[in-house]
Amino acid sequence: MISITITPCCRIAGEIRLTPVLPCPACGFDNPQGMRFCGACGERRPVTVLFADLVESSALTARLDPEDLRSVLLTYREAAG
Repeated sequence: MISITITPCCRIAGEIRLTPVLPCPACGFDNPQGMRFCGACGERRPVTVLFADLVESSALTARLDPEDLRSVLLTYREAAG
């Protein structure tokens, strides 16, 4: 599990802006969000990727108008949560 820490990054006209930082699991260095490697030790950060393929989606794409396809896919995403 990766813990995310929110730390102040700058102060503009009395307002503090917060930036999420991700501690490196190897060395503990607080890396700014968006870094692919640790800025201190060069260790890669682990990520989780989910890919889902919809059955017959290519045929559906060829058959439907882009706006209608978008509506169908949005309905699916809402139902899937």
